Amino acid sequence: MNRNYQQVAGVIAGMLLFSGSLRAADIPVTITVTVLEPVCTVTDLSGNSRTEVDFGTVPVTGVNGAAAIRDLDMRVSCDGAAPSGKTLKMQVSAGAGGTISYGGGRVLGTSLSGLGIRLTDSAGQAVPPGSWTAVTGVTTPADAPTGAVKLKAGLVSETVSTLKGGDFTSSASVVMAYQ
Repeated sequence: MNRNYQQVAGVIAGMLLFSGSLRAADIPVTITVTVLEPVCTVTDLSGNSRTEVDFGTVPVTGVNGAAAIRDLDMRVSCDGAAPSGKTLKMQVSAGAGGTISYGGGRVLGTSLSGLGIRLTDSAGQAVPPGSWTAVTGVTTPADAPTGAVKLKAGLVSETVSTLKGGDFTSSASVVMAYQ
């Protein structure tokens, strides 16, 4: 019995020694996270980072009419789904030519005095420069939304009767982001 007692006492002593090394410890933990919203890329339908609208030859009398409207199609690809509560929007920023007044609002200006370019979406709603506008044509619930954004670019002028003919240029940039 003495031998059993020694074995039990040895096991208990070993457990006490071992359990002392298993004490709970508090360890400070620092967690660093960078939260990124999905990034969207805008290109022309062929994947080029630049798109051009060629109006060709338009008579001055065709300004403000159907003869002066051209398609402006872009492709947007986003690397992630829309964050909760946000939708895909676009903003057109005027470049060379700035903006001019037309119909109580602003349109893209051109190098030809009094001539502007009015952008409209697929529903015919104006896409004014400097304003965020909802994007149509892109399925945003998808994991990586992509689609075609179809706009119309139309030559407009409030002073057609005094508009002088000639070549013109204009530029703008388009940003698409979740808001």
